[in-house]
Amino acid sequence: MPEGVVKFFDPEKCFGFIISPEDEEVYVHAGDLIDLVRKKDRVSYEVQEMDGKISAYNVRRLNKKRWNVTS
Repeated sequence: MPEGVVKFFDPEKCFGFIISPEDEEVYVHAGDLIDLVRKKDRVSYEVQEMDGKISAYNVRRLNKKRWNVTS
C-alpha cells in the first residue's frame, strides 16, 4: 500500500487530498477513511481508478499519536 501525507481534509465537505510518494494529489472521500485524518497526517491507502480519475480508499492514519483537541 502506498503511503502519503494529508494535504487537506475538510470534514464538513467530506473530502480532501493526499500527497502521494510521486508528489501527486490523490482525492479521498470521508466514506473511504478507516481513521479520522487531519492535515499533515501520514497515511497508508489503496488506490482505485474510476472514469480516469484516481482516488484513495481504506485510508489509515500511520501516526496514531493522540491529537491535541485545543489546537
